[in-house]
Amino acid sequence: MERKMSEAVGYKENLKKTPLYKLHKEYNAKLVEFAGHILPIQYETGILNEHNHTRESAGLFDVSHMGQIKISGGLIFEALEKILPLSFSEMKQGQIKYTQLLNKDGRIIDDLMVYKPLNDSNHVRMVVNADCIQKDLDHLSSNLNNNFRVELLNDRALIALQGPLSANILNQYIPGVIDMPFMTFNTFIFDGEKVLVSRCGYTGEDGYEISIPGKISYFLANKILSNKEVKLIGLGARDSLRMEAGLCLYGHDIDLNTTPIEAGLGWTLSKKRLKQGNFIGSKTIKKQITEGPGKILVGIKPFAQIPAREGTTIHDSDGKEIGIVTSGGYSPSLKVPISIGYIKVEKLNESQEVFLKVREKMIPSTYTNLPFVSHKYFKGN
Repeated sequence: MERKMSEAVGYKENLKKTPLYKLHKEYNAKLVEFAGHILPIQYETGILNEHNHTRESAGLFDVSHMGQIKISGGLIFEALEKILPLSFSEMKQGQIKYTQLLNKDGRIIDDLMVYKPLNDSNHVRMVVNADCIQKDLDHLSSNLNNNFRVELLNDRALIALQGPLSANILNQYIPGVIDMPFMTFNTFIFDGEKVLVSRCGYTGEDGYEISIPGKISYFLANKILSNKEVKLIGLGARDSLRMEAGLCLYGHDIDLNTTPIEAGLGWTLSKKRLKQGNFIGSKTIKKQITEGPGKILVGIKPFAQIPAREGTTIHDSDGKEIGIVTSGGYSPSLKVPISIGYIKVEKLNESQEVFLKVREKMIPSTYTNLPFVSHKYFKGN
C-alpha cells in the first residue's frame, strides 16, 4: 500500500480507474486516491466488519492497481537470478516465490511475487506494488539486455478472495482451484477466457488472487458476490489484516533504507544463491548475515488502548530513542492496538519492555515476534 491515501472527492483527471470501478460505485464504497488510482477504502459496513468477515468467512478485494509484469526471453532464469536473490532451479513449475528487488547496497527497491512458468516457456510473471511499478520496470530493463522483453499487462484485473471459506466458494465458479497447494498458480478457463489463479494473498488467511482480463472481471466479481458468505473489502481492512499477519508494507515497513535481513525476511533468500553471491546487493546481505543487522523489525503491543501510528518513536526505560514505528493501528481480531517497527539490536532486552512516545506521553509496551495473529495458509488435505 502506498504511503498516503486521500479521499477522492473531485477526482484528479489523471487518476486511474480499475475495471471494477463500476462495482465499487454500485456498492457505495468510500473511494480514495491511492497509488494513482481511485480505490475503495471501505464499504457501507465499515472497516471493522470487513476485517472480521474476512477472518471468519471470505472477502473479495480489488487489487487491480498492483503491477502485473511479464518478462520474456531466452535463458530468462539465468538472467533474473543476477537480479533476484532466488533460485529458479529450486522452484517447481507453477510455484510462486515471495522475494525482493535489491539495489547494489542490498536495500529493498520493492517486494514482489515471482511465478515460475507451468511449462518450459521462456517467460516469467511478477506482481509488484502499484507505487513501485515504474521504478521496477526501469530496474529490470536496465539490468536485462535487449534480448528480453519487459511488459506491463495493463489489460488485466487482479481480484483477491481471502478467508477460510474462499476455496469452497471460488471452486464453484472456477472448478479445480480447491486442489491447488499454497503458493502455486495454474491457468483455468472462465467465460471462455484464460485466467491465472494463484493460491496466495496478503491477509494471513487461505485465499486466492485471480489475474483476469479486465473486460470480464466485473462478471466474475458479481458471480462470487452472489454468494452470501462473500463481502467486498476495502483498503482499510486490507491494511489491518496484513498488519495482524505481520506482513511488510512497502513504503512503510520496508523501503530503500532497509534490507531483507533487518526486516526479518532472511527466510526468503535462497541459501544456494547466498553461497554463489552473484545477485545484486549480495555483498551487504552476506555481511549482515555474518555480523548481524543494526536493527530488526518487531511487533509492539502497548499496555494501553492507545494506538501508536507510523512515525511514533520507541524508547528504552531511560527515555533514550531506540527505534521507530513503521505501521500501527487497531487489531480487530485481538481488540487491542498493535504496531510494527524497528528497534536497535543493541537495545533488545530480556524483559522486552519498551516505551512508545504518543502525544508526549511514554506508553509502556512490549515487543514481540511477528505475526500477531497466526497464519492460516492452506497446508494440504
